[in-house]
Amino acid sequence: MVSSAFALVSLLAASGTVSAQFTYKTLAEDRAANVFQFVPYTLEQKTAGLNQVEALMQTWVNLQSKLDYYPNGKTADPFPKIASLRAKLQNVTDTEFHLTLSNAFANARDGQ
Repeated sequence: MVSSAFALVSLLAASGTVSAQFTYKTLAEDRAANVFQFVPYTLEQKTAGLNQVEALMQTWVNLQSKLDYYPNGKTADPFPKIASLRAKLQNVTDTEFHLTLSNAFANARDGQ
């Protein structure tokens, strides 16, 4: 029992020391520092991804209630963002592709 308590105290002390050594940044900061990059997709992969996102969003059961509930529900509607992305898909960067999809999901989720 004493050895278990000693092990726990040692572990906690070590974790406090380790966590104090690291600083964390936001993804935006890491992207700006070129530390975090999005996976590059081919045009075919982007097209397939958009098709899957559309299919997923069409099956989302409470999307219509979100659009009706929020005063600016049109902002929560992911389909115009997806259509706009599809229209310029050949010229969109991987970063723009991923960020636009992330924003579409976040806005649909949060209704902003």
